[in-house]
Amino acid sequence: MNSNISSAKENLDFYKSLIESAPVGYAYHKIILDKNHKPYDYEFIEVNLAFEDFTGLKRLDILGKKGSEVMPDFKKQEIDWIQVYGNVALHGGWEEFELFSNI
Repeated sequence: MNSNISSAKENLDFYKSLIESAPVGYAYHKIILDKNHKPYDYEFIEVNLAFEDFTGLKRLDILGKKGSEVMPDFKKQEIDWIQVYGNVALHGGWEEFELFSNI
């Protein structure tokens, strides 16, 4: 195997192990745009174990599904997740916020 390919695979494996073992929830999404190129939904691409623990959502149940399928009421929440994720995905940058639950 080419040493560049081998190195890239090692880097990817290392990255995945860091994300998987992180103590914070991590979710990677694909933003879905409407015909006017505005974000209207997102698809779950990857989540880590902490995400599963924090949300109660299991990766096998959500990967490849739209956010609106997994959480039909998410558009009724106080944060417009589609706009938050969509703006970061389309324009770069980052968002930081904290949410607390009474559960």
